[in-house]
Amino acid sequence: PNVSNDMVFVSTNIGLYVIDKKECRVIKQEELFQDISTKHSMNNNLVTASSPNGDIYAFDADSGRIEWLYHLLDSAYFSEVQDNIIYFAEGKKCSAFDITNEKIFWEFKAEGSITIPLRIHDDTIYFGSWDGNVYAIDGQKGNLEWFRVAWA
Repeated sequence: PNVSNDMVFVSTNIGLYVIDKKECRVIKQEELFQDISTKHSMNNNLVTASSPNGDIYAFDADSGRIEWLYHLLDSAYFSEVQDNIIYFAEGKKCSAFDITNEKIFWEFKAEGSITIPLRIHDDTIYFGSWDGNVYAIDGQKGNLEWFRVAWA
């Protein structure tokens, strides 16, 4: 779970639950979060969650108000937020998305689909792809640092 001043957020297999800490009651926004495809992420009081249809939502952690919606063509698997950036995989693409400006600022295309959340370590993005490779991508510029065949 992630926690704000007033709310607790828990991702489950049937949606994102928002729990009011003061009243100890579950607030569930059915129409928006009944089906999420990856773990939600929280940064600076902004919670992001994605749905299988490709929508990424960001909403204020205390009010629940939607701050923005970004539509992708396919469901996304994304990282934790780091320095206001979410790194996400959609199909064969790995992208860096600035949650402040609501824009993609780089994309990297693998040879196969990426169907797991991306991992960040020391400003490098790591992920495996169905092309049999493990990739390391520079988090600032989107350049390939290296790749290795993980399986054949």
